[in-house]
Amino acid sequence: MKNFNINRRAVIGIFIIILGAILFLDAFEVMGDLSAGEIFRNGWPVILIVIGLLSLVDSSTSKVFAFILIGLGVFYQLKVLGIFFEHISLWQFIWPALIIIAGVWLIFPKRPHTISSDTINNTVIFSGGDVQIISQDFKGGELNAIFGGLDVDLRQAGISSTDPVIIDVFVAFGGVDIKVPDDWVVEIKGLPLFGGWDNKHKASKMGFNSADDAPKRLILKSLVMFGGLDVK
Repeated sequence: MKNFNINRRAVIGIFIIILGAILFLDAFEVMGDLSAGEIFRNGWPVILIVIGLLSLVDSSTSKVFAFILIGLGVFYQLKVLGIFFEHISLWQFIWPALIIIAGVWLIFPKRPHTISSDTINNTVIFSGGDVQIISQDFKGGELNAIFGGLDVDLRQAGISSTDPVIIDVFVAFGGVDIKVPDDWVVEIKGLPLFGGWDNKHKASKMGFNSADDAPKRLILKSLVMFGGLDVK
């Protein structure tokens, strides 16, 4: 799993493009008897499977959660297509299972996932992640939170480059919290679309005339939609 690399943002982008294309074609009635509603009714479990697979290759998210999503997706896809499980309903088992999972979560709280790599590449979808970076040559990366939350602790990390380190951040209906060392200066650039960000690390607080004078600079290139990005 360590050597397996996948561009999760590209996968999510392609999935969104396909969704938009289906809606676009349906609006112009070019799909004949096949409608967008019918496609979604018969294919929505694929979304669960894709989310589960993306979570499975992300080291910061629970593998149990990933397998649950994949299992539910496969179950409902077979059920929707009428192949298996036509007369079985999972709803009578879901609520007891959720209560049991909540209890286990309280007994065994999730610990931060420590990463010694020089880059960060984490995606959460309908879930959460808690990541700590300890690299002393941190080089940036990307963070994606979709209907989920990411807590990223960079306080034990270091920047050795004189060039700014860049993290691409995408938030949709979720949130990302980033904790940084006191001697870093953080700039947030991008677009808040029905969302927002809060940057508590200003260059003026560190005694620099501008962010360009700071020896350790972190730039967050962000697109925040219906969510939030906080830097502490």
